[in-house]
Amino acid sequence: MPDIIRQNIGSGYWVDMWVICDSANCYLFSSDDNGHLYRSQTTLAQFPNGFTNTVIAAQDSNKYALFEASNVYKVQGGNQYLLMVEAIGSDGRRYFRSWTSGSIAGSWTPLATSEGNPFARANNTTFPSGAWTKDLSHGEMIRAGYDQTLTIPSCKLQYLYQGKDPAASGDYNTLPWRLGLLTQTNSTC
Repeated sequence: MPDIIRQNIGSGYWVDMWVICDSANCYLFSSDDNGHLYRSQTTLAQFPNGFTNTVIAAQDSNKYALFEASNVYKVQGGNQYLLMVEAIGSDGRRYFRSWTSGSIAGSWTPLATSEGNPFARANNTTFPSGAWTKDLSHGEMIRAGYDQTLTIPSCKLQYLYQGKDPAASGDYNTLPWRLGLLTQTNSTC
């Protein structure tokens, strides 16, 4: 565990590693369940060894607002990146916040970052057969390809996520999570 994480993790956990690469470097993003998103890097030639230069890529004083399950993707057709991070709302429900940047290294500009204007949350999602979950948790964007750049389409996004019955409770690892697929319906292309 890098020193910067050890110094900031508090009572959290070092979780949810995510790797994305450009033409020269690979970047490891991770969370600490304590309001910090970290980024380390190594050269493409050194991958998967040698991740260094760990920095705090984003932070929030509310540990639940920047909790875990970060995803970083390159948006097809330009030099833009999308960052998604799972948050826990004031109602205890999980959802995703998002930012954009012209570089994997940031800085990150807010896109949809609040409970009222989330990237993906039960309040901006419709369920054709009725709402089966109020939690949108850990997932993966359906990509435009399958290489290390993690490129996604620029429109008509789809996100495979996990949700659970709203009445379920107990230990996180024993909850009855099941998969759902979000499909963007407000695409302009």
